[in-house]
Amino acid sequence: MKKLMVLLLAALVLPFSVHAEKKTNLVKIQGGQTFNDLSKGVTQSLSEENAGEGNSASLKVTWESDQAGCGVYNPLLKDWSAASSIVIKVFYPGKAISELNLVVVPKDFKGKSRYEARSDSKYILKPGQNTIKIPLGDLVSNGGQPLDLKQIVHFYFAPDVKALAADKQFTIFFQELYLVSE
Repeated sequence: MKKLMVLLLAALVLPFSVHAEKKTNLVKIQGGQTFNDLSKGVTQSLSEENAGEGNSASLKVTWESDQAGCGVYNPLLKDWSAASSIVIKVFYPGKAISELNLVVVPKDFKGKSRYEARSDSKYILKPGQNTIKIPLGDLVSNGGQPLDLKQIVHFYFAPDVKALAADKQFTIFFQELYLVSE
């Protein structure tokens, strides 16, 4: 009888305690995919260097201009509304704390300028391994409105201007970039 009660209790509690996340890659770096949108002054290459635990490759990106960006224009997955967060795993080889800028652009500007409709966010990078998990609900347009996640047409990264000015280059190794649905 005790065994039956323990099994019954486990059957009731276990589904609530096991929390599976669904991971959807935005760029399949491990499959050899790279960014499809590079500004002049940015280079990228697949690399085995700083690939991260369990990964076979990283995407090495180097900026040589503070006006440059790299990312994905017209992503295959445009509707981010079912996801709870975006995860960016990178290795930063710099010696000092720096920033990574993320810009997310929706299709519908709702009468606003492109700048007002998009979201520009900065995230801290420490030297070495970094995992940045951004709740999508925290992304707000530059005009102060919630970001429309139903039709994302462009997202890209920009360098830390101060780090770029000091070193003349800004390099990071992207290991994984994905959405999480919980």
